[in-house]
Amino acid sequence: MDKRCSTNAGIGLALVMLLSSFSIATQAEGSRSWRSVENLLPEEVARVDLSGPGPRDSKVPYIPAEPYPFTAPFTAEEMAYRAMEFTQHARWSSVIVDVYGSMTGSGYMDQGVTVTYKQWVAGAAGVQGQIETAPGDVYMRMIHHYTYPPRIAGQQHMWQVRRSDQELKTRLDMFVYTPGLRRVRRIPQPQRD
Repeated sequence: MDKRCSTNAGIGLALVMLLSSFSIATQAEGSRSWRSVENLLPEEVARVDLSGPGPRDSKVPYIPAEPYPFTAPFTAEEMAYRAMEFTQHARWSSVIVDVYGSMTGSGYMDQGVTVTYKQWVAGAAGVQGQIETAPGDVYMRMIHHYTYPPRIAGQQHMWQVRRSDQELKTRLDMFVYTPGLRRVRRIPQPQRD
């Protein structure tokens, strides 16, 4: 009887999730979080340069010539550089407690907790320090200490984050300590899809 109840409860939960996803998708179609250029207010258009890429830096040809953080009106490229300031990982030395959850391919919710110690080694703080770091050089070091789930508690990752460019593509040196093995292993940098 218990098995039958749990099966019915599982089917009911799946049905509720399916119907709520349709409801969310329907609501999202009606309310956009963005506007096209034609729908911008005049004062918003005045802050944006729609002419395309401008002059390039003499040393690094894929960076704008104007020094960061740029002045208005901003090109789309300059706005992208400015948006780099607002990522999960702050661009200064700090400590972060990260409680995360991600859905696996089989539908399992993988959860965890890490404490991350970050050392910013670039010359200046923020995106400016990352831009000024020579390609291939380390600009940040991080140690992730896993505290949950219990099966990986005590595992540690040491990352050396490198400034990459069009020729030097290595972004990350990653080392993992696993308590069960009592070994530190070097791990290849993650592949991006």
